[in-house]
Amino acid sequence: MVGLAGLALAYLLTPYAALRDWYLARAPHLYLGDTWARDFFTPAVKTQGNWFCAGGVALLALALGWQLVPRASRAQLGFGDPSRGGGHQAS
Repeated sequence: MVGLAGLALAYLLTPYAALRDWYLARAPHLYLGDTWARDFFTPAVKTQGNWFCAGGVALLALALGWQLVPRASRAQLGFGDPSRGGGHQAS
């Protein structure tokens, strides 16, 4: 989880031009270079990727929070296995 969050934060915090130049430096013939930067990886694509990464980081934060909440506290909140005394019992 930490690795995914790190990659997502790196994407979020890296400006479009820096990412574009980094990709092109790694593979100069990637999608014909200027065509790739002009038609494929545009500022609008970067913005959309930012929203995707922000959502991913939020989900990862929720998952981490869920893991950090003790099981007993989750049962008190209504989450848990009813056979073990957690959750709501059917009436």
